[in-house]
Amino acid sequence: MPAAPPAALHRETPRPPAGANKPAPRPPTSKCDVLSGQLGRVLDQMDQARSKGATQKQMDEWSQEIKALEQKKQQSGCF
Repeated sequence: MPAAPPAALHRETPRPPAGANKPAPRPPTSKCDVLSGQLGRVLDQMDQARSKGATQKQMDEWSQEIKALEQKKQQSGCF
């Protein structure tokens, strides 16, 4: 008569209470994608303008726009 297979050991892993150690909710990817796209377009414009000799005023305006977009991304939790 063959021996019965040993009973499988089953340990329950203790689970943290609901809501404990949950990461902050991330915004929809599309919002992050939109902000990243806008930031990329501004950086591309700056690169093209540098090679053509953009004015310092225009470069300063783009720098301010970049700071604003990066701040929006950070506030949205995209980084």
